[in-house]
Amino acid sequence: MIKRCQNCDCQLAEDDLVCPKCGQVIQTEQDFYLQEADSKTEEETDKKAKKMSRKRRADQEKWTAYAKDFSRCFLAFLKNPIKNIQNPSYINSYYGVAMLVILTLTNTVTLTAMANFAFSNYAWLSSISILPNIDYYFNPWLFFIQALVYFFVMFWLIAAISQATMRLIFKLDQSNLEWVTRFMGMNSLTVVLAILAMLCSLIAPLLFSILVLFLMLLEFIVFLISIPLLYYLYESRVSWINRYYAALIAIACFVLLNIFLVNIIF
Repeated sequence: MIKRCQNCDCQLAEDDLVCPKCGQVIQTEQDFYLQEADSKTEEETDKKAKKMSRKRRADQEKWTAYAKDFSRCFLAFLKNPIKNIQNPSYINSYYGVAMLVILTLTNTVTLTAMANFAFSNYAWLSSISILPNIDYYFNPWLFFIQALVYFFVMFWLIAAISQATMRLIFKLDQSNLEWVTRFMGMNSLTVVLAILAMLCSLIAPLLFSILVLFLMLLEFIVFLISIPLLYYLYESRVSWINRYYAALIAIACFVLLNIFLVNIIF
């Protein structure tokens, strides 16, 4: 078979790689198949890139929608928690879990920052107070992990105990995620308190130490107060005295389990 240039149709020798007449680079049959394979590879790569781009865009839109809905629910619960926790349009499957995560992280950072400051400056604090002068090694990362576990279990525990009490005493059957959303929605104010406490502990732990402790204590009190309030809202068929005793039982169980939890983790 005679080999010819694809550009000027000049007859070529078998070993010619460039046309001597027009200078066209000669494409062999092997080069053609390699080019075709490269073209297919590029097309597949483009398809994969477009697919990944669509997936990233879809994920971004999904998380943006979650963030907008979370902000909508948070502002509604913050404005009027007693009314809006009974509104089905504000009840979803992730708000309570998101609140639990936010509260866990903010309180963990706050407690770790305050503990790290206290132990780092313990010698100075003991010199100006009645604290005993002891030598103690403090590992902030280990304490952070311990605090993270404690707060996550603690916040989940208070919601679980309140729901368990309602199921046992009031015979009210409600899904776990729905109850956590309602319970955390009732306690949306605690997120504001937790964020304020975290900022104060990071900016000036010595100056704001009393304020940080007060905010964390107030956060704890708000959680306990929300239990009888939720019982009052959700079970009108039961007399108020029974709801009162049920709330006392739930709070007492939580306090005892919380003490047990502190001893185990710390």
